[in-house]
Amino acid sequence: MIWNLEENTNKWNHEMAILNIKVAVLDVKWGKKGNKFAAGTGSKLVCTGFWCSDSNWWQCKNMKEHKSSVVSVCLDESGLFVISGSLDLKVIISSAYIDKIDDGENSTSVFDKVKFLFLIVGPSWSCGYEFQFSGLG
Repeated sequence: MIWNLEENTNKWNHEMAILNIKVAVLDVKWGKKGNKFAAGTGSKLVCTGFWCSDSNWWQCKNMKEHKSSVVSVCLDESGLFVISGSLDLKVIISSAYIDKIDDGENSTSVFDKVKFLFLIVGPSWSCGYEFQFSGLG
């Protein structure tokens, strides 16, 4: 469930979120624009959620790139990329592009629709990530 505070009524309303997972969500981060969220799960999935006005609930695009529980996720500022870390000792940066949400954006990168971008394998797992794009250009 996702809870929203209605400003004009000052009441909390809930909306359904469909993740299609079998075990717990371990980490959730909202995108800066508030139109997407990323969730790491014990089902080895990275879920990118978005509002679907047709069905009136939050739907998810699931990516299964890890071989163990996903303990940390983070969306970049544009919401087009998600970084995820797992107990399989891998950190993966992949696309969080969703046609219904991102088609009208100023997303001219060739990586917008790429599923898998970058893999980092380390000797230990880590539990927190953040995108920082400064000094580029």
